Amino acid sequence: MDRVKTWAKKNNKTIHDKGFVIIAPPGSGKSFWVRKHQKDWVDADEIFKDLGIHTKEWHSTKHTEKEEETHYRLCDQYLSIMKRAGLKIIGSLFWEYKADAIVLIDKNTHKLYVEKRKDLEWKYVEEIATFLKKFSKKKAIPVYTTIDDAAVSKSTHKASLHMYYFEQAMRQYSRC
Repeated sequence: MDRVKTWAKKNNKTIHDKGFVIIAPPGSGKSFWVRKHQKDWVDADEIFKDLGIHTKEWHSTKHTEKEEETHYRLCDQYLSIMKRAGLKIIGSLFWEYKADAIVLIDKNTHKLYVEKRKDLEWKYVEEIATFLKKFSKKKAIPVYTTIDDAAVSKSTHKASLHMYYFEQAMRQYSRC
């Protein structure tokens, strides 16, 4: 947990009283959304890369099924640690972690986003979205159609919701 908290401090991330984890498929706008909420939210790709857990090198090497399972179970362990540390995380790297929310955006919009990326193929992303839909039912994880809705869901509790909107309004006001 110390590595996670040290990373959060170094990267100027808020440590909340209660952490929260959102899972969404690749190409659904997670990184873009986090850039707009970067003090309060963490892009799992970013922290996993910085901690040496999930790097570019991982993708450039062929792995056995057992190696993949071990790798993504490590991601699960770190998601749990990050949540307990009070971070709000959004990502797509997990094995069987029970997130607080899953986001599945509109299929046509998602397809358009994926087509703009050279590193993704729609067929692969669609398989992940289908898996997440089934996984959400199996694990009783609420599904949202936008990241905003998931981020301010009832699971974050009302006080946090009001504070979230207040902080967003203040940020917008301070830019004027």
